[in-house]
Amino acid sequence: MRPIVRRLVGALAFVVSASVLSGIAVAPSAGAESASYSTPDVATLVSVVGAQSGRIDDTANGDLYFINSYYNNNDHWYQYYIDEGATVVETWQVNGSDGTPLANFPVTLYGNLNYSSACGLIWSTVSLNSCGNLGSGQGSLNGITDANGFVSFTLTNTNSNSFPAPPEDGTPATAEQAEASGIFTDMILQVGGDVYVGPVSSINEQTDRVDLILLPQWLFAPSNVALSAPGDGQTAVCTWSA
Repeated sequence: MRPIVRRLVGALAFVVSASVLSGIAVAPSAGAESASYSTPDVATLVSVVGAQSGRIDDTANGDLYFINSYYNNNDHWYQYYIDEGATVVETWQVNGSDGTPLANFPVTLYGNLNYSSACGLIWSTVSLNSCGNLGSGQGSLNGITDANGFVSFTLTNTNSNSFPAPPEDGTPATAEQAEASGIFTDMILQVGGDVYVGPVSSINEQTDRVDLILLPQWLFAPSNVALSAPGDGQTAVCTWSA
């Protein structure tokens, strides 16, 4: 039952967050000024470097759980496994409503989204460690796009190996099970003061949700275990030998 509870609670988070985000004022560019649901600003996850797995695309389930009800219908839901102590680099591309890159534009990376039950994954950047699972405030990290609309965030994990290993086989179903029983964070990139979640009529940003699921260091210690870490869009493979 725990995965279902987290999905329902997460959906509530998106409704509550909408009222908060709509009050954030950031000076828009020409593209952002005309953003709407039909012609939104777009934040696209380009890559996550340093993960222990490739990208797991859970968008089909995300559409049913929350995307089609509370997000832009073109949003995605991705999951990655990361090793404790790992340094990962998230790179995003941000385009305005006219399809051109938003250069030198303020963005905010949110983590541990309000009411999503994501908490316990610790970063060296302490502003990301706030837990929004009781609606008390999600973590955040500000950034600025470059001249081509790209922005990267370097995140270093500082958890210790005092927790059990979650299941891991590169499938969306197992990733959801891992989130229900383990430690993870969920992240979204907000463009300026755009609204990315809430009633459809208020949304003017298309974005991706990125979940990072923690794997303990000791899981990779035995010499008879090997984990391949292919690039985005591929599946990690765990190989055991006698």
